[in-house]
Amino acid sequence: MKDAGFALICFFLLSACALQAQPYSLEPRREAWIGAAGFALLAADLGLSSALAPLDEQAIAKLDPGAIWSVDRPAVKRFSTSADLRSDFTLAGAGLLAGLSGFLALEQKPFRNEGLVLGAIWLETNILTLGGTLFLKDAFHRTRPFVYNPDLALGPKLKKNARRSFISGHTSLSAANSFFAARVFCDYFPQSRWKPLVIGLAAALPVWTGLERYLAGQHFPSDALAGYGLGALCGWLTPRLHLLKKTRREKDHANSAFFGRKSKWMDSFGEILKSCCIFTLL
Repeated sequence: MKDAGFALICFFLLSACALQAQPYSLEPRREAWIGAAGFALLAADLGLSSALAPLDEQAIAKLDPGAIWSVDRPAVKRFSTSADLRSDFTLAGAGLLAGLSGFLALEQKPFRNEGLVLGAIWLETNILTLGGTLFLKDAFHRTRPFVYNPDLALGPKLKKNARRSFISGHTSLSAANSFFAARVFCDYFPQSRWKPLVIGLAAALPVWTGLERYLAGQHFPSDALAGYGLGALCGWLTPRLHLLKKTRREKDHANSAFFGRKSKWMDSFGEILKSCCIFTLL
C-alpha cells in the first residue's frame, strides 16, 4: 500500500509538470493534496478495519429490526443473489460510461497528453470516493439488512463484511464514475445537444445500482442515499477543481468548430445513451 501510494503521488506530480490539457490542467501542489487526502482516508481505514470485530451468534440473535428507522426497516426482508449480481453490472456500466465519455473527449485532441490528464483526474476521483467509502463503512460498522433475517444462512452473518452497510460502496463508486463522465462531457462539449441525456443517465445509473443493493439485502435505503451523495460529489467536483480558469464563453468559442459539423462519434454516443435509458426503463 505504501509503495503504491508513493508511486501514484509521483505520477500525479510528473504529469502535472509535463502536461497541460484543455479544458483541464494538473498542478503539482493540488494533485499532491488530493492524493494525500485519498491515501489518508485509506490509511485511517486500515486502523478501523483491524479493530472491527465480526458479530457472534449471540449478538445476531439479539438484533431487533424494530430499532431500525422505519424508512430503512423493509430492507431486512429483502435478499436476492441476482440483484447482487446486477449491481455488479451497473457498477461496471458506470465505469464504461466514464471511459466512453473520456474517449469522446479525446476524439478531436492528441490522445496521449489528454489521456494522461483525464486518467489522473479519474484516478483521483475514485481514490477519494473509495477512501471515503471504506472509512465510513468501518467507522460506523452498521449491520447489513440481511443479518436481521433469521431465515438466511448464518455463515455470511459472522463475517466482518456483514458490519459494513453504511455507506453503499457500489452506489458511491457508480455515482462517482457516472458524474465524472457527465462532468467531463459537459466541460469538453458545453454546447452539445446531448448534455441533458448524459446528465440524466449519470443521475439515473447510480440510483439503479442503489436499488439493486437494496433488493439484494446488502444495504438500507439510507446507505444507498449516502453513497450516492458522496460519489456524486467526488465525481462532479474533482474534474471541476482541474478546470482551467477561462470563461465559458471562451471555451464555447474554442469548441464551436467541432459543433459546427456532424460527428459520427457524437451521434453514436447519443444512440447508445438512448438505448441504455430504454433498457433501464424495461
